[in-house]
Amino acid sequence: MNLAIKRIILATVFLLPFVIFTKGFYGAVFAKSVFIEGVALLIGTLWIIGKLFKKDVGTISRNIVFMAFGIYISILLISGLQGVLPALSFWSSFDQSTGVIFMLCLFLFMMITSSVFKKIEDWYNLFVIFSLSGILFSLGCLLSELGMSFSKYLSLGTVSGFTIGNSSWTGIYMSFVLFIGLGLAFSSSTKSHKIIGIIALITAFFNPTLTGFIKQYPGMHFGFIGLAQTASYSILFSISIFVLYLIFRKIESIKFRKVFLWSFLSLVIIGILSIFIIGLNPIKNMISAKTGPNRFVYWSIAFDGFKEKPLLGWGGDTYQYIYNKNFNPIIMTEGYAREYWVDKSHNIFFDEIATGGIMGLSGLIFLYGILLFSLLKKAINDRTKIGILCMAIFSGLVSYLIQAQMVFQINIGWFIIGLIVVFVANICHYNDNKSQNNTKVIFNKGKNKYNNQDKSLNIFISILIIVSFCILFNYIIIKPYRINRSLATYPMFSYSERLKFYKEIDESYVGNLVDVGNAFSPYHIRMRNIIKKGLNKDEMLLMAEEIKVINSILANSSIRQHDMDMKLLMIDVGFYSILTGVVNDQDRLQYYDKGMIVVEKMKKLSNQNPIIRLSVGILDVSKKYGLDGVNAFNTEKTR
Repeated sequence: MNLAIKRIILATVFLLPFVIFTKGFYGAVFAKSVFIEGVALLIGTLWIIGKLFKKDVGTISRNIVFMAFGIYISILLISGLQGVLPALSFWSSFDQSTGVIFMLCLFLFMMITSSVFKKIEDWYNLFVIFSLSGILFSLGCLLSELGMSFSKYLSLGTVSGFTIGNSSWTGIYMSFVLFIGLGLAFSSSTKSHKIIGIIALITAFFNPTLTGFIKQYPGMHFGFIGLAQTASYSILFSISIFVLYLIFRKIESIKFRKVFLWSFLSLVIIGILSIFIIGLNPIKNMISAKTGPNRFVYWSIAFDGFKEKPLLGWGGDTYQYIYNKNFNPIIMTEGYAREYWVDKSHNIFFDEIATGGIMGLSGLIFLYGILLFSLLKKAINDRTKIGILCMAIFSGLVSYLIQAQMVFQINIGWFIIGLIVVFVANICHYNDNKSQNNTKVIFNKGKNKYNNQDKSLNIFISILIIVSFCILFNYIIIKPYRINRSLATYPMFSYSERLKFYKEIDESYVGNLVDVGNAFSPYHIRMRNIIKKGLNKDEMLLMAEEIKVINSILANSSIRQHDMDMKLLMIDVGFYSILTGVVNDQDRLQYYDKGMIVVEKMKKLSNQNPIIRLSVGILDVSKKYGLDGVNAFNTEKTR
C-alpha cells in the first residue's frame, strides 16, 4: 500500500503541469485543481484502508510547519464562513479554482505525502520526477515559441503559458524547476540525478517565459528577460543568494562565517528594500512599462477593503466585490488598463489582507516565515549536501515570493508550496542522526482503534469509506466537471438542450452560487455575435424568451452574489436592452424601466464606474431605435 501511494504521488507530480481539459472553461486551471482534489481523495482513502488492515502506510508528521499550514487553512475557513459570499470562498470560480475545498484537499494530499516520503532518498526521487516533468514542459514551451502549433491538440489560445495557461504562472512553475534542478546538480551524489538537474537548470534557464534569448519581445531591453519579467528578475536575485551561500560554505573560520552571514543578510534586506520601497531598480520600471500604474490602484483598493473588514476580511476569492465597492475611476483614464472589473489585486499579500483580514495575512506570513527560517537554518547548520538542497529550495521560495508581488496564488503554485511544507516537515525538522521515532506523528504505529475488532468489521468500515469517497468524488470532481464542460459547449446546443442546461445550472451548487457569471458570459458573447450579423424580429423574440429564463436564474437563485457583481449586472443590462429592442412599442418601456433598475443597483456598487454610463447608453439606444438600435449598437459608428 505504501508503495502504491508513493507511485500515485510521483505520477501526480509528473503529470500535473500537463493536465488540462481541452473542451473546458478555463481548462488549463480548473483541470489541475480537480486533479489534485481527486488524487488527494484517492490516496486518503487508500491510506485509511491501509491503516485498518495494518498495512505499511507510514505515519503522518506533526510539527510546527504543518501546524502553520493548518492554522492558515483554519483562518481561510472561518473567513469564508463569515464573508460576503461563503459559497464562492469555499468553491472558488473556475478561472481561479483555489477555494477552501481545494486547500483542504491539498492539505490531505500533504499529510499522506508526509507519511510515505520520510527519507532524503525519497525526496531526491520526487525532485528528479519534478525536474523531468519540468524539462518536458520547457521543451513544449520552446517548440511552441519556435512555431510548432499545439493548439489543435491542447485547445489553448496562447503559447506563452503552454499547458499552465498564463506566462506569469508558467514563470512561477519554471522558477521552481530551475532551483530544484540547481539543488540536484549541486547536492546529489547520484550521477543520473546530477545530469537531470543540470538539464532541468538549462532548459528552465532558456525557457522563453524566463529568458528572451530565443525571441526578443517588445519593451524588453536585454536578452535575458523573457515573457514573465518579474520571474526573470527574481531568479537573478535568488541565484545570487545561492552563489553567496556556496561561498559561505567554503569559509572554515567561525568568526568569518558570522561576519559573512550578517553581511549576507544585510544585503538581502537592502535588496528587498530597494525593490519594494526605494524603487531604484528595474522592477519598478518593469511595472510601469508592462502594466502601467494599474497594480498600484488594485493594491490601494485592496487596502480600502481591509479597512472596512480588518479582522477576517471579506472571504476568499471576493476581491472583485471589494473592487466594485471601492472602484477608483482613475483606472478608466488614459495610461491605465481601463478595467471596470478585476477579481485579484495581483499581489498575494494585498489579496490576503483584503479577503482574509489581518488574521489571514498573519497566517500567510507565519507560514512563509517558518518555511524560510527552517530552510535557512538547515542550510547554514547542515554541512552535508542536504544543506545545499535546502538552500536551493530556499532560493526558489524567495524567487516565488518576489514574483508574488505582481501575481496571485494559483493551484500549481500552492501544490509546490505544499510539497515544500512536507519536505521541511520531514527533512528540516528531522535529525538524520537520530531514530525516526523521535519525529512526532499522528496515528502512531501502536495499537489501532480497530486492531481488536474482527476482520468483518474492518471490511464494513472500508466499504463505508469507499462509499464516502464516491460521494465526495461526485460532489467535488464530477459535478463541477460536468458543469464546466457544459459551459464551454452549451452555446452550440439546441434551444431545448440549452433550457435543460439552465435548469441544471439552477439546481447545481457550482453554477448557481459560484459561476453564474461565467455560465452566461459565453451566451452573452454568442448573443453579440448573432446581433452583429443582424436578426429579424421573430428570431430576436425567440432569443428574448431564452434570455428571460437566464435572467430569472440570475435574479432568483443567486441574488446575493448577483447584486454585488458588476459583471453580472452588466449582463443584465444587455438582456434588458435586447428585450427593449424587440418587443412592441407598448411593452418596450417596461423592459427599459427594469434595465434602469439594474443601473441603480450598479450605482449602489460603484457610482463612479463609467460602465454605468455605457449601460444607460445601451438601454437608450434600444428604447429609441428598437431592433435597428440593437443591431447597430456593436458597429464602430454607434460606439
